[in-house]
Amino acid sequence: MYAPSELILNADGSVFHLHLLPEQISDKIILVGDQNRVDLVASYFDSIECRVENREFRTITGTYKGKRVSVMGHGMGIPSIGIYTYELFNEYGVENIIRIGSAGSYSADLAVYDTVLVTEAYSESTFAKVAFGIKAKSLKSNQSLNNKMRKAAQKLNIEFFFLLRLLLLFSHSVVSDSLRPHESQHARPPCPSPIP
Repeated sequence: MYAPSELILNADGSVFHLHLLPEQISDKIILVGDQNRVDLVASYFDSIECRVENREFRTITGTYKGKRVSVMGHGMGIPSIGIYTYELFNEYGVENIIRIGSAGSYSADLAVYDTVLVTEAYSESTFAKVAFGIKAKSLKSNQSLNNKMRKAAQKLNIEFFFLLRLLLLFSHSVVSDSLRPHESQHARPPCPSPIP
């Protein structure tokens, strides 16, 4: 297994960062970035089984339409989501993770609040290589899971866009290389001076 220095456990046996016992989470996870969205997503649950908070990590497990599911907030950036996904897949036996949230775009073809279903992601970060030995810069999403989300969106009359590739830069900027950028969107307004 792991040397004690490689996997830190809390006194109750939970993994250090998430502070969760295996029975406190589902094998189906919804990940959001903003901790406040955890409560928003959980407000749609039929029932709440448990709520665990540790540091900036928040988890609520419950049922939705009779199925056990957990929603978790991972915070900002690749390192934070990396801790979450690594521990969930390797220590808790999680089968499916669906990441929902917001992202920016350089394309006028997408508007604020558009729903996007990503089929492949590309990152210039070395996180996947260092943490998991993954050498590919581009990873495909789970097609079966995407098909289920597509069918659910159609059933609910939610218009969505497929992106063939999502480009992640510096862990916070999101650009699609399948949509053409527009010059006016590249300019940033100057930051206001903190001194009056």
